[in-house]
Amino acid sequence: MARELIVVTRPDAELRARAAGLASAADADIGSLSSALARHGARLTPLFGLSEERLRAGIVALQNTEVPDLATYYRVEAEDAVLDDLAAVLRAEDLVDGAYVKPDGAPPSTAVEPTLNTMVPRTDDPPAVTPDFSTLQGYLDPAPGGIDARYAWTIDGGRGRGVRVVDCEWAWRFTHEDLGQGQGGVLAGTASADQRSIDHGTAVLGVISGDRNGLGVTGIASDAWVAGSSFHDQSTAKAIRAAADKLGPGDLLLLEIHRPGPNTPDPEQGQRGYIAIEWWPDDFAAIRYAIAKGVIVVEAAGNGFQNLDDAVYDRPPAGFPSTWRNPFNAANPSSGAIVVGAGAPPQGTHGADWGPDRSRLDFSNYGARVDAQGWGREVTSTGYGDLQGGTSQDLWYTNTFAGTSSASPIVVGALACLQGIFHGRGPLRLTPSRARALLRATGSPQRDAPGRPATQRIGTRPDLRELIPAATRPSIRVGDVDGDGRAEIVVTSPWGMGVLKQSGGSLTAPMLAPNGTRFGQWLLNTADNRLDPLADFDGDGRSEVVVTSPWGLGVVKVLGGTAVTSAMAGNGTRLGQWLLNTADDEFGPAGDFDGDRRGELLVRSPWGLGVLKQSGTSMTSSMLAPNGTRFGQWLLNTADNHFGPVGDFDGDGRDEILVTSPWGIGILKQSGPSLTVSMMAPNGSRFGQWLLNTADNRFGPVGDFDGDGHDEILVTSPWGIGILKLSGGTLSAPVMAPNGVRFGGWLLNTADNEFGPVGDFDADTRVEILVKSPWGVGILKQIGGALTVPSMAPNGSRFGDWLLNTADNHFGSVADFDGDHRAEILLTSPWGVGMLKQTGATFTASLLAPNGSHLGGWLLNTADNEFGG
Repeated sequence: MARELIVVTRPDAELRARAAGLASAADADIGSLSSALARHGARLTPLFGLSEERLRAGIVALQNTEVPDLATYYRVEAEDAVLDDLAAVLRAEDLVDGAYVKPDGAPPSTAVEPTLNTMVPRTDDPPAVTPDFSTLQGYLDPAPGGIDARYAWTIDGGRGRGVRVVDCEWAWRFTHEDLGQGQGGVLAGTASADQRSIDHGTAVLGVISGDRNGLGVTGIASDAWVAGSSFHDQSTAKAIRAAADKLGPGDLLLLEIHRPGPNTPDPEQGQRGYIAIEWWPDDFAAIRYAIAKGVIVVEAAGNGFQNLDDAVYDRPPAGFPSTWRNPFNAANPSSGAIVVGAGAPPQGTHGADWGPDRSRLDFSNYGARVDAQGWGREVTSTGYGDLQGGTSQDLWYTNTFAGTSSASPIVVGALACLQGIFHGRGPLRLTPSRARALLRATGSPQRDAPGRPATQRIGTRPDLRELIPAATRPSIRVGDVDGDGRAEIVVTSPWGMGVLKQSGGSLTAPMLAPNGTRFGQWLLNTADNRLDPLADFDGDGRSEVVVTSPWGLGVVKVLGGTAVTSAMAGNGTRLGQWLLNTADDEFGPAGDFDGDRRGELLVRSPWGLGVLKQSGTSMTSSMLAPNGTRFGQWLLNTADNHFGPVGDFDGDGRDEILVTSPWGIGILKQSGPSLTVSMMAPNGSRFGQWLLNTADNRFGPVGDFDGDGHDEILVTSPWGIGILKLSGGTLSAPVMAPNGVRFGGWLLNTADNEFGPVGDFDADTRVEILVKSPWGVGILKQIGGALTVPSMAPNGSRFGDWLLNTADNHFGSVADFDGDHRAEILLTSPWGVGMLKQTGATFTASLLAPNGSHLGGWLLNTADNEFGG
């Protein structure tokens, strides 16, 4: 890849670049611009490859006003020697908003650090069969040393099934013996023949998708489909757009490139100053396009030894367009990509010591913009040949892949595992903004190293054992938003937001708002707003919805056909003593923790834990505690404590918080401005006959299963199922059953049974449990010390016109949508939406609507509508 001269024209010029020359659809005078190009033997071509009309039509189809106008970006075809002079000339043209020369890009490896990825292949012959090197892949191991990929593999879809990944760089070796499954080849551009580029791309693929075949390496997401888009013969921005067009919502796009920035002393030497490519306007525009399509973009932070918070990055170089704002600065619009830094592996890995585990490696760029880290040294993968070499490159392996180059595919692999789990549970997947927020809010925290403190942010290392439950926590998108005693549904899509209400056998939409609407001062943008949870935060008997974004936090109240923000605060605001920062704060669950019949919001961050309460038009913190605080004997540590679900476990009218950690379990109760511990127990404790082990026990949902006014906790494990009940200062297990037991006709198997949501389906004031499996669906009901199944149905059953298929049916929120004091089940599938109601030993569909239906003014499309649950 050579230097490029990029031109950004004024949108009102309506420029058209054709083989015959320039034209203007707005009849602008193009004479001067055409002459300037002709004098230098140059011509403009659309940077993104398509005509201006096609590019704009594609953006309109996305219904996203935040995508830059790709039709205004052009590449100048000219000799390298004239690019700088020509850029200066073009900047003086009236129709030009920007003209800048981009330096050559490089893989985040040998170009910047002599000790990175300079491996020499072994010359001795490999054995007849390649050994299994997976024991050397420490990044697969449990946290904090690894990302606990092996845990994800125990969950259906947890190897990335159904997920597509495109790696943008220069070259790959798709014929490698360990890359035979799920490889899509080069989708756009032509791969380079450069050996170091081939090795680099091959190593990246091995980390993500090395085959599960008993030899060589095992990829983090071995079931994912992986392909490449090459920078070798196309611009970086064009390669990104081409890759995005091959992917769908929830798929992954990896950018294995960095470029010398303004702090590079000598770009020819290439030793320092390389930065993430989103700093350049055309690459930023391409990334925004991919994000708008719902594609999760993962971008190497770069190996430039740089502080990305440095003020030098706020100053635009000559020729950047007037609209440019430094994307590394959190106060400016974000590209939406996940930026990855390089952290040290555990000390002693492969006999090496690069500093404390998870500390910043010296070459890694850092700053507030960096979201997460992966191993930046000692990564075992395919390619290079220093672990196993020989004459055939298809048998080469490495033990020392390094840089933000190796860190980024580790993060991609973790996200692919997570998306595979989502894929197995319904049509919706994690959005780019949610993926980024989860990586910041979970994981193994960064550590200090001499001269490289954790304040030089590279973020946390993903921990799939923590990330999966955090991501799959049901979003609370239902509540009585209008105060009529019936639940409504808050629905979002790439278009905007709506409130859906059951009216007889249909749904209406009493409130609709497109993106760009203002609720008071809040600007709605479902691309980066998260709406969840709902609770009655102001005590007026109606539910409000918490909304968070990269800007801050708000509480949205529906009033008739519109909505207002009853409270809002920007990042940096202090809510009481809590410093709001939605980049690393995690919100929810909500509950009435103090017994005043108003909802409060649990919030946690790398600093500690808080409870937020609405006070007038703002929020205050009614409880705050930094990590290291002891609640009784419980030691608070938000890095490994998991909070929720919540419920009234002691029947006093106040909600308590279930907390688990690698040590054990506790129940926290708000007591004034602090928390107390109603009970706590270490792993190995027995509750009745239930053996506590938080490493494989899954807690929740909760509900009053026995009708005594106290909430109980459903717990499952590889052994079986139990119901835990708070009894004084401990828990008892009034119900427990091993796998293989039959509840009526239901065969219990926690390996493929999924439990919840819960609700009172038969109006007897007790809560029942929805259970589903590859066989079908049932309702579990506690009767004394056992469970019964009053209703069950196999796949293929019809409930009215609804065809049951748990492989693609998503059982969402449960609530009383029709006001008959019984809970109904919101159900979605690739076909549409339904509402199921328990009717004796079976179900009926009280409501059905196919995709394409208009629910009031809402156009139903379950492929991109999010209903919660």
